[in-house]
Amino acid sequence: MTHWFLIDEGAHAGRPRLQGWLETAVQTADGWLSYATCPRCFAMVQVSGTSGDQTWRHEEWHADTDFPIPARVRDRLAKPGEKRGG
Repeated sequence: MTHWFLIDEGAHAGRPRLQGWLETAVQTADGWLSYATCPRCFAMVQVSGTSGDQTWRHEEWHADTDFPIPARVRDRLAKPGEKRGG
């Protein structure tokens, strides 16, 4: 079952994330294309290429429409100026 969690450390520490993304890449005539499969709706979402990583935008869409971030996760979000994790 897909759920939201907070990233503990690194560049995205304190951000909510959907658990279960599956990333892969395919070689095209123009080079490699990386994409990820959404754990919520199974859409293929671009990770590399001209538009960059679209997984964050896709998750925001779910949070705003059909799969809101639960209060237990929202309450732990980093406040502006607060440093969390690494």
